[in-house]
Amino acid sequence: MTSATSLSVSQIHTAAGFFLEAVGGSSRISAEQFKALSEVVDTYIELGLPDEAARLIDSLSPGLRDCVEVLPLRLLVLAEMKDYVTASGVAKELCSHRPEDSALIESVAICLLRGDDLAGAIHWMAGHKQHFPRFMAWPLDEARTEPPDAAMAEGQ
Repeated sequence: MTSATSLSVSQIHTAAGFFLEAVGGSSRISAEQFKALSEVVDTYIELGLPDEAARLIDSLSPGLRDCVEVLPLRLLVLAEMKDYVTASGVAKELCSHRPEDSALIESVAICLLRGDDLAGAIHWMAGHKQHFPRFMAWPLDEARTEPPDAAMAEGQ
């Protein structure tokens, strides 16, 4: 796909419509379809339209919208919209499919913290400390303002 700056919003809406027609009510997504969906979602986000990206994902069939391939896109869009409460639920769902993915486990904690659920974040991190002992030492107050990589790098 071309750069977002060279595309109009109506062109992106048209591409989204073509995508929705292609997948129909399917509950599975091919690699090619995922690439197309990802490009449209990324373009909406680049244009500062995460709500449009959310509407696109929400218009997918429930089976497709909740499939493990599409969940990372939902997480990205929800984080862009700063809907951290819902994003933490999506991240937890992803963790159930990929329980050893440290980035996802961090994502849940970050979303909980940014959604003002400090107790939930501490509980989540404590439940996963055997996998991430350094993460447990991460200053919790920095989690609200710094991405995890920056906070972790400062601690080294």
